[in-house]
Amino acid sequence: MLFRVVASGTHKPLTGGFQVAADLAAAPESSPHYSVRLDEQGRATFSGGQLHELTPQGSSGLYRIDNVPDEFVIDVEFGRNGSAAARIYRHCFVPQTLLEFVAVPDDIQKGGVWWWVKPGMYPDYPH
Repeated sequence: MLFRVVASGTHKPLTGGFQVAADLAAAPESSPHYSVRLDEQGRATFSGGQLHELTPQGSSGLYRIDNVPDEFVIDVEFGRNGSAAARIYRHCFVPQTLLEFVAVPDDIQKGGVWWWVKPGMYPDYPH
């Protein structure tokens, strides 16, 4: 699976200003308790369950998550501007599916949308 954060309205990928973590063992865990602590610079440290920080591929803001289970947790931290986390259920449209979090980057408190991209939806779909 691929994951990226995009800006609401323009749908352009965001390439910085946030951190991503995932717990791929969320389904069999019995009530995991997650903790995200921010340091003075707004950098997050993740703990609890099997939540761990992910590293993007290059500078494109694209994250590759291999062997995604049927159910998992993903967390996006925007430093002191807010966060978004959700329990996600896998959708398999093609062998490499793209999940996006559509955010209002200047005001993450307005919320966002988790979005599975279906083949052909966007001409710039990353392959």
